[in-house]
Amino acid sequence: MVEYLSKFYPKEHKVQLLLAPSFEKDKPKIIKTKLCALDNQHKKDLSGMSLFIPALGYHSDHQVDEHFRRNTEDLKYLKKIAVTKKTGG
Repeated sequence: MVEYLSKFYPKEHKVQLLLAPSFEKDKPKIIKTKLCALDNQHKKDLSGMSLFIPALGYHSDHQVDEHFRRNTEDLKYLKKIAVTKKTGG
C-alpha cells in the first residue's frame, strides 16, 4: 500500500489510522505516523481501522486533524451521522 500511495503523496506525508469507539466506555484508537512508516504498523491489530490521509498542501494539521479526531470520541455525534438501513417490508 505504501508503494502505491507514494505515487500520489510524499513518503514523509503524515497519516493517521483511526478506530472510532464502539461503546461509550471505549476510547478512540489513533495511530499517527508517516506514510513511509505505515508498513511498520502491521504487527498491531488494525481490524476495523480507517486510514486518514490529509490533503496535500495543507500545513495546519492541528486544525483539521484535531477537529476530525475530536469527533471520533463523541459517541452521540457518531450516532447522529451514522446511516442505518431498515430491513423488512
